[in-house]
Amino acid sequence: MTDVFISYSTEDSKFARWVHDRLVEDGVRVFLAEMSLKPGQTWDKTILGNLKAADYFLFLASRKACTSQYVNQEIGAAISHNKRIIPVVWDMPSSDLPGFLKRVQACDMRSKDPRALMAVLGRVARTIKRNKVVSAMVAGLIIAALLWAFCRKK
Repeated sequence: MTDVFISYSTEDSKFARWVHDRLVEDGVRVFLAEMSLKPGQTWDKTILGNLKAADYFLFLASRKACTSQYVNQEIGAAISHNKRIIPVVWDMPSSDLPGFLKRVQACDMRSKDPRALMAVLGRVARTIKRNKVVSAMVAGLIIAALLWAFCRKK
């Protein structure tokens, strides 16, 4: 199961790996193609499967990423699957984001201050952890209710 799918241009790999590592340090399950794909896996099937499974779609928006055919396909898939999209702009203004993403509040990293992105990544990690706890509690309550109902019938 993937919590965060990172979409990026391969020319931005160093930054993408840095973001990946910060999220993993916070206990988040991250899909980053260059680090997550295993030998023999089919790219499109694995990438789309992890994108569908992810709660968040983190778009590392650079000029190169915005012109990438693959990145634009991932953006389209994220929109069509109603993902929570977080654009991170770092070498262009958010007004240059493609299509529908212009209407999504971006994390502006043009100042190159990593603390701003660390704050956003920290909030994403905390939200994911909180949602996991709530989901586990709901699942536990459902199981308890089913056991109670089953035991009452006997």
